[in-house]
Amino acid sequence: MDGLQGVYIRKLSVAELRTRLQPYWTVPESRAGDTDWQLRVVAALQDRLVFLKDITEFAQVFLPTWWDTAVTTFDRASLIPKKGTPEQAAIAIAWCHTHFQKLDDTLFYDTPTLRTTVMDFIQSARLSNAAILWPLRVAFSLQQNTPLFLP
Repeated sequence: MDGLQGVYIRKLSVAELRTRLQPYWTVPESRAGDTDWQLRVVAALQDRLVFLKDITEFAQVFLPTWWDTAVTTFDRASLIPKKGTPEQAAIAIAWCHTHFQKLDDTLFYDTPTLRTTVMDFIQSARLSNAAILWPLRVAFSLQQNTPLFLP
């Protein structure tokens, strides 16, 4: 049954899904009246949602710095993959920073295209997936394990 609900959610237009999410979504106070921002968040998360009630939790994991702009502590050691080094993690973060600055902002709300773009960048630079994806996932989510951004 869960799968059917997810299929139904993905068939809705982004605007319709945003409307249906309103009773379940705790939108950050600073974004409460920002319909464009809400639509971009819904578009980015639509393919992951199984239940409408999951929107706040998914958005907080996927977009934590948009919710918590006062992040004061973060274990930087979590950026380092198990088989990596601090130097490799620093190179990966710097590499992502350089390449992400070149991207159109709207790309960050299109998960499949963002995933393809990142994977293409990694391949063209002849870097290992783990060397880039681990620090990138942790940097985006501020969590060591997250199923949401990149596989």
